[in-house]
Amino acid sequence: MRINLATQFYQLDAVQFSNQRLVNQYLEASNIPEARAPGYVRTTPGSTQFSDLGEPLRGLKTVNGTLYAVAGTKFYSVSTAGVKTDLGTVAGADYVEIIYNSTQIMIAAGTVGYVYTISTGAFAQIIDADFPGASSATYMDGSAIVSKPNSGAAYVSDLNNFLSWNALNFTTEETSPDDLVSIRDDRKELWMFSTNTVVPYSRNPALAFPYQRISQAVLEMGCLAKNSIVIADNSFLWLGNREAEGGVSIWRANGYTPMRVSTHAIEQKIESLGFAVSSAIAFTYMLSGHIFYVLNFPSYGTFVLDLSTGLWHEWIRHGDLWSRWTHHAFFNNQHIVGGPDGILATLSSSVYTDLGTQIDRKMISPVYDADGQPLRVSKLEIEIDAGRGLTSGQGSDPMMMIRWSKDAGRTWSNERLRSIGKVGQYNARTIVRNLGRAREWAFEVSYADPTPYTIIKAYADTTAGAS
Repeated sequence: MRINLATQFYQLDAVQFSNQRLVNQYLEASNIPEARAPGYVRTTPGSTQFSDLGEPLRGLKTVNGTLYAVAGTKFYSVSTAGVKTDLGTVAGADYVEIIYNSTQIMIAAGTVGYVYTISTGAFAQIIDADFPGASSATYMDGSAIVSKPNSGAAYVSDLNNFLSWNALNFTTEETSPDDLVSIRDDRKELWMFSTNTVVPYSRNPALAFPYQRISQAVLEMGCLAKNSIVIADNSFLWLGNREAEGGVSIWRANGYTPMRVSTHAIEQKIESLGFAVSSAIAFTYMLSGHIFYVLNFPSYGTFVLDLSTGLWHEWIRHGDLWSRWTHHAFFNNQHIVGGPDGILATLSSSVYTDLGTQIDRKMISPVYDADGQPLRVSKLEIEIDAGRGLTSGQGSDPMMMIRWSKDAGRTWSNERLRSIGKVGQYNARTIVRNLGRAREWAFEVSYADPTPYTIIKAYADTTAGAS
């Protein structure tokens, strides 16, 4: 029979029901009826070092063809060759937000803000007494808009000047009596994310704060982590919940309606993290036609939603529990990512290591049974895009590691190594025989060699009720 090794992360507390994992791989669904399978599993991108900023990354942005970063207490520009230039000093250690207009770049750093003038290279702290601080910031219609820390108030800068502010040009988001978590812009609408609600605003230039609430456009779904908010595929995604119901889910705005895009498995996993939920930080990137929402819980896990399929997978660095990539910018036609070690790296689907270190790819299948009868598995065959090994070194004889469980994933057999074909061995077959007899089967397939790796489909020869 044909079996699905794994299509997504769906590991529940009740592993007997579902223990499915997909680590550093994702499903490429077929959209052609004559395809040999409904889809195949391909690898997440590898990375190569682009630059070393030397301190934890706090913010990353491409502005008019130049890459800018805040790492540690320094504000840098980074050339296409990865050479950093120190442009100024930024207080604090928390993540920052970087926005820009045609002449200035603003860094929102909580109680303080900074402005870099692109043409002159001048870098200055915002000292206007009317500047309220900036727990978050966005740019619309010639002005910066910031949320005042620990309040429900939002302020707008003077036109085309991030250094100049008027204390009267503000509004207080009062749909719910809570603080603003963040503000974002989307297609000429200003969205205010609070603890309990999300409220879109439209422009009204007649007002001192030139935006007003859109009538009956309140999303009754608050935000739990300001850095989880991104725009992907023309809509907002964020980590949040309803005040009355609690819990935690990932939401996507469908117009002015929040649509749940997390699964019960993802929600169970996030809820188990407890206090770490508020530390979530996300980014989005597009590769090979897939738009990914990458949600990090630093030190605890990275979960990635493929918006083209609605399926989740895990992204894990070797020897760690998460990807260690917290920020992304598209620069010089490359996907640049960075994180707490200060390394900036280039993502590529044709690189099969992570900064030169192996990438551990793993899939755990759904649980298979025969309606309570014993099930004998005499052969497991995994069809691979074979023969793509390297000419020398690690990967010249690439090996797949296979284990199986006879109790739905609670315990596992010893590993069996199987070659997936040296270079040119396109007809290589990956087979394990005489697995035994059990009522609840699960299969695990792992791979770590630095080569292309694609699983097409898998088969098992089984006999139900066998003695």
